Amino acid sequence: MNKTLKIALSGSSSTGKSTLLKALQSTELASRVTFLPEITRSLKEKGFLINEAGNLPTQIMVMNAHTSNLFCYDNFIVDRCLLDGFSYTKWLKDYRNAIPDWFMQYAYNVTTTYLPAYDFIFYLPIEFAAENDGIRSTNEEFRQQVDEIMRSFIVDNPHLCRNVHEITGSVEERIEKILNIIDE
Repeated sequence: MNKTLKIALSGSSSTGKSTLLKALQSTELASRVTFLPEITRSLKEKGFLINEAGNLPTQIMVMNAHTSNLFCYDNFIVDRCLLDGFSYTKWLKDYRNAIPDWFMQYAYNVTTTYLPAYDFIFYLPIEFAAENDGIRSTNEEFRQQVDEIMRSFIVDNPHLCRNVHEITGSVEERIEKILNIIDE
């Protein structure tokens, strides 16, 4: 077993990360880790722009929060990680030109340096329609584009993504797969 358990749930919007995080709180894993909330929702509450409207201040906060989680906690499970922060930053750069080159390079450097520090990243691909919760984007094209950026990063960087596991199925199936992978 690993000395630490630094676990992240990763994926585009409305792929079941928050639902899965909540469900995992009822498993034996709950006694071994701290459950950390998703960063973006708290940023929105503080007035930061998120989703397609995101900007440089938002992405600075997101990337710094993900990095801080890695250094401040030994045993955690979190909704989103550096892979997500990088992917949304890249979308904002590629599709809106809302991110300057220097920060895109910073996001890439931080992600490629620290992504291997997670013990497990469980990537949840898009399997079902997005749910409108009043916070997340319901723009399907945006959702698909972010998912493609994530998937491309994982495929293009196998040496950095050895700790990334694609998880699909119902909540119960996902929990069983996650616990089996962690306990291997």
